[in-house]
Amino acid sequence: MSGNQFVGKNIFEQSALVMGFILIVLGMANNLPTVPGLLEFFKLIPGLGGVNRLSKYNPEYFFPLVFFLMLLMALANSSFGRDWYNRSRLLRYSGIGIDVLMVVVTLLVTVIYLVETDQVCLIDQISGERARLMALNEARANEMMELFGSPLNDELPDCQVTTGNWVLPLLLVATTIYFVYIIKVWGFPIVAVAIAIVTYTLITSASWYFDWSDNAYLTTSIGTINDGIRNYSAAVEAARGALISTSNGLLGQFLN
Repeated sequence: MSGNQFVGKNIFEQSALVMGFILIVLGMANNLPTVPGLLEFFKLIPGLGGVNRLSKYNPEYFFPLVFFLMLLMALANSSFGRDWYNRSRLLRYSGIGIDVLMVVVTLLVTVIYLVETDQVCLIDQISGERARLMALNEARANEMMELFGSPLNDELPDCQVTTGNWVLPLLLVATTIYFVYIIKVWGFPIVAVAIAIVTYTLITSASWYFDWSDNAYLTTSIGTINDGIRNYSAAVEAARGALISTSNGLLGQFLN
């Protein structure tokens, strides 16, 4: 190992340790039990008087942050760019490109999570549409209370501006790049079955969409058929659920 590669490896490892420490602190803080007087003590610190709680952060914001940090830490420990730096120019730049793609895809996953989940609706918040819809909901709730004396079910409005069908290819790209790093770290056998299932699902979905076969074992329905035209609406909804569900979605599986 050359001196430059050794120094680079140390930098990556130190970065991973720092991010790991931050993740531990965030996890401990999020699960901090209620200690009488602790919150009041922190409020005495200058600048922290407005703090309302010390733990149990909102998952719609906490999950994306922790997910992004966790994937960056994994990247620092298993960087292709670092391991291939002293090889051929093709491998060096390929490794750097894979690392950059990993960061970009992970950033997109976290941002699109904020765009798609109805607890945030990032684009609607930026445009002001979210505030308008929340105000309408509050007005309807007040009207219901005045007329019937019972509150309206507190339901969040759906996001008006989302990524639409683009959530499906994003999820496929993210799954592919994460598989690449899992194989690098733990080896192919650990994801062999998952890759086989994903490959079978993609092939049979394409078989249904393009009407290649009528065999039930060779097709996977990913939408509906209207006037002989097939769509993949079910696949889009499944991809959105896989991204934003806090119970069995991508971020939920990592963090719950």
